[in-house]
Amino acid sequence: LVTNWMGDGAWLWKLSTAVRKFNHIGDTHYVVGTVHDVDTADHTVTIDVAAVNQRGEATCDGRAVVILPPPGGDRAVLPDFDPDDVPEASAP
Repeated sequence: LVTNWMGDGAWLWKLSTAVRKFNHIGDTHYVVGTVHDVDTADHTVTIDVAAVNQRGEATCDGRAVVILPPPGGDRAVLPDFDPDDVPEASAP
C-alpha cells in the first residue's frame, strides 16, 4: 500500500506494525492508510495504516514515515545515518 502510493522517487524511512487480532483463513482483508502528518521542511509524510477484515475489524495497524522527493527533485534526500536512532527490539 505505502510503496505503491509513494512512488519510486520516495523512501520508506520508518515502519512499525502490530497484529491486534487473528487473521482467520478465508477472511478478506483491506489495507487502508490515512495521512497523519505532513512535514514540508523535511519532505516527510506520516501515514497511519491498518488491515481491516470483512467484518470491519482492524486486525493490525501501524505507522509509516515516507521521505518524499523535494519539489522539482526526482529522488528523496536521505538523512545521515545515526546508530542512536535505531530502537531496541521489543516483544510483548
